[in-house]
Amino acid sequence: MQRKIAVLGAGAWGITLANLLTGKPDYHVELWSYNGETAADINRQHYTRVLRDIPLKPELMAYTDAARVLYGADTVVSVVVSHGLRDFLKSAQAFYPNGAKVISATKGLEKGECKRMTKVILEEWPAITEDRLAVLSGPNLAAEIAQEKPASTVIASSCKETAQFFQTLFHSETFRVYTSGDVAGVELGGAIKNVIAIASGMCAGLSLGDNAIAAVATRGVKEISRLGLKMDAKAETFAGMAGLGDVIVTCISRQSRNRAIGEEIGKGRRPAEIMAERKSVEGIHTVVALHELARIHQTPLPICEMVYAVLFEGFPVTEVIGILMGRDPREENI
Repeated sequence: MQRKIAVLGAGAWGITLANLLTGKPDYHVELWSYNGETAADINRQHYTRVLRDIPLKPELMAYTDAARVLYGADTVVSVVVSHGLRDFLKSAQAFYPNGAKVISATKGLEKGECKRMTKVILEEWPAITEDRLAVLSGPNLAAEIAQEKPASTVIASSCKETAQFFQTLFHSETFRVYTSGDVAGVELGGAIKNVIAIASGMCAGLSLGDNAIAAVATRGVKEISRLGLKMDAKAETFAGMAGLGDVIVTCISRQSRNRAIGEEIGKGRRPAEIMAERKSVEGIHTVVALHELARIHQTPLPICEMVYAVLFEGFPVTEVIGILMGRDPREENI
């Protein structure tokens, strides 16, 4: 008898992971989509415009009924957007399949509460225990993974056996999976890198050159590490897949939606106009949470704070580089 995997969230990343898992021996995959048109495209034509018409496996089926998708599942993959996760979990709490292992693949922080996604899951689905919960993050551009181009990621859990279970589940010939015990570090790296990518996009839009982008990416990793250590993460995590690896790909790739937002702002478009068009981009919501976390933990995050100032306080993007370059000189590792 086949075991069932429920994938929640049909954005590019959710569809990619559902497609990756479809066809695994002894497993059956069902995908929950908020959008009925997306579900219809997947079921009838085995493609979706979200993934640029990349062919999907015909066995993958999508539904708009969360209760149906969750029913009988012993594995749940949560890819619901960060700003909608808590409300979704509340609405689907009664449908959580008791005993199921859950892995979060959402890269973001909750705006307002400033919480990591696994914390939100534990609060809204209290039947889940930490030993059955994991997080997946890394330098993972959805379209490339859907095209079966080589990529790597990291899965973290407080329970080694749970991390290894998901490692075996997701690992493939083109998707290499590492494990970690640092849930906080892996989640924070995957979330904060979106804000650093917006900053790198601003550099690109302003034509500041590759040196500037490299500096933003490198110092961005330092900011992630600085805050992460205040939030019980491990320093070495930020030198790995979920830190440095993810920062690199989102800062340099033109497939990165967060970088694209920054680039448009750098070229002169109004931030409010862009944000109204791209409400689902995680970096927009994450930078609000980071602004609050910097205050709570009394941690300087100059790049992230500059992104916040441009997006929400009307600060001119053309003045950002002058502010950052004009800061007092210091040792690199401070």
